[in-house]
Amino acid sequence: MFSHKKCIVYVMFLNICVPLHAGFKTLQQAQQYAAEHAEYPDADNTDWLNPDYTSYYKKMVPSFFSKFLQKMNLQKGPLWTPKDFEEGLEKVMAIQTKGHELIGGMVLPESEPLRFVVWTDLRGSYHSFVRALTDLRSKNIIDDNFKITAKNTYFIINGNVVCGSPYILQTMTIIFELIIKNPENVIYQRGAQQNTLIWETCGLGAALKELSGVKSTNDPLFEKVNLYIQAMPYALYIRDPKTDDVVRISPYNKIIEDDFEEKLGSFATDIKTGKFFWYSTLEKKPSQPKITLRTIVEGYEVLKTVEPMGPLEVTKREKGNVTVFHILSSQTRAIRQVYRYFYDAYGMIIFNGSLKGNFLLMSRDVRTNEKDFSQTCYELLSGKKMAGMCDLYL
Repeated sequence: MFSHKKCIVYVMFLNICVPLHAGFKTLQQAQQYAAEHAEYPDADNTDWLNPDYTSYYKKMVPSFFSKFLQKMNLQKGPLWTPKDFEEGLEKVMAIQTKGHELIGGMVLPESEPLRFVVWTDLRGSYHSFVRALTDLRSKNIIDDNFKITAKNTYFIINGNVVCGSPYILQTMTIIFELIIKNPENVIYQRGAQQNTLIWETCGLGAALKELSGVKSTNDPLFEKVNLYIQAMPYALYIRDPKTDDVVRISPYNKIIEDDFEEKLGSFATDIKTGKFFWYSTLEKKPSQPKITLRTIVEGYEVLKTVEPMGPLEVTKREKGNVTVFHILSSQTRAIRQVYRYFYDAYGMIIFNGSLKGNFLLMSRDVRTNEKDFSQTCYELLSGKKMAGMCDLYL
């Protein structure tokens, strides 16, 4: 039997030795969370276009007794809590570019190469995203603290993170951490799921209600998320330094019409070299000068269900003969179930002073034992598949 004094000493010892949760401050913590949570948990329904994870969310919420032990530091806290999402949201909103209906633009520097790492349609695929970041760390592009260590490198989260997974808040928490650590070099774009406010009735809205205790869409947290989403950009343009040719990186987005580039006013002359300039498209004026769209990197217009899908499809848009790279980065149970898609995937765009760059598909089939991502290289402007490997490094 412990005496009263021994019990106090024991509690003091536990208070020192048992750490509180730390959030996803490092990639190692994110990896540990992935290892401790099932990647494809069961849903409460069979609607894979809008899976219901209410029961799984309830399992994530610690009991009253666990909360008490954690508060007393008698039990190790979780690696992640909804508070981490909320705190991350506050921080990114403080540094977010202010405005509405924003697009970004940059003129390529002629003297230095540039690299863009792109995910499209992540849909809360937390485990897949962590594996991709782990691959980038192995390539010395980021470090364990989510800091981009490779020079002249941007991360583009190309829309549609908010539906289809029980790990949407966790995925967004990592995105927030990347933005906080690299405020000029990580951009999260607004996809179609955000444009129509679908997020309120699909995964993100449900997660906020079950995990953060939000009661209605009038809750301040809901309103903050809406404010954040409305200020997100929805298209990025990379302009050639010697011509009016551009490459566009954008989620597949119905508000971007075929003649969209003809109504951008002075955007093409306002953008700077080597750094993104932000421009509001609310006032549509004829573009002066007119820019020529050469390549688009985006999501899929329509996901197919007849044949199993791969991580990339290269097509040509009839108007202007534009090359389009369609990427799918999702690795959720819903995507596997409906579309028979089994890949971790991200893209990499390499420029070297002009738009005559390369597009690299980095992917791995999760059904195999291969842990490394394989590379497939394409000419960025033509979409032609190249026989050899492309250089990953700048």
